[in-house]
Amino acid sequence: MTWTVKNTSTGVSQPTGWIDTVYLTDTPSDPLNKNAITMTLGSVAHNSAVNPSATYDARLDVELSPSAVGLFIVVDTDAPQDGVDLVHNIVKEVDETNNLKAVSSIVTPVPADLVVTSVSIPPVNYSGEKMTFTYTVQNKGPNQVWPGTPYWTDFLWVSADPTFDRFRASFLGQTTHFADHPLQPGESYNVSFTATLPAGTGGHYYLYIDPDAHNDFRQPLYLPGSPGNHRLVAGQHGRQLVLAGPVQSLGL
Repeated sequence: MTWTVKNTSTGVSQPTGWIDTVYLTDTPSDPLNKNAITMTLGSVAHNSAVNPSATYDARLDVELSPSAVGLFIVVDTDAPQDGVDLVHNIVKEVDETNNLKAVSSIVTPVPADLVVTSVSIPPVNYSGEKMTFTYTVQNKGPNQVWPGTPYWTDFLWVSADPTFDRFRASFLGQTTHFADHPLQPGESYNVSFTATLPAGTGGHYYLYIDPDAHNDFRQPLYLPGSPGNHRLVAGQHGRQLVLAGPVQSLGL
């Protein structure tokens, strides 16, 4: 992306050190609005004064992730910075309302879709002891996993609830899949995991597997990953803590 900024005033732009920030957004007039869907693509710093009626050109090269989505590219000159005056930012201008420039640029996402397709669990498992289980994740989407994705993490839970509740579930652990190549549509990977089951429990429990999960809270609170049909629930009644399945597939 390239753009040109002009000093339309009669004074020299100073002090220096301002930035131009580029956004991908659905709200061209106010990309930082709390209701806007906005991705910050990057910023370019400027350390030279601009004389009256003079211009400068800037450029930003960025590789969009497959989750990128938006309708407009917005460039904000003398954009907000942390710890800087929110009224004037760096440069004090006679008109602070003409710093945004938006152009139409429709960006559509091309994500993969990771789905747990099978789980293998020992027929009997005892609370407080180790359990080893395996599962398979398949890319059921029409697109490969983005080649710029070096790894992703699966979160593993056990819970007495048939509907997932992170405040009631016990976090068993996580596995990281390091991608040596982009996972293609229809391609799968297998995981074997050993966990220590919660002590002092028994009966009907559910195993939750959440591929490409994200920890958006401080530990020990973990959130499911981005929306999509990629959690598989496995469970079966038993005298001890028994997990077998799958019996049901739930979308987030």
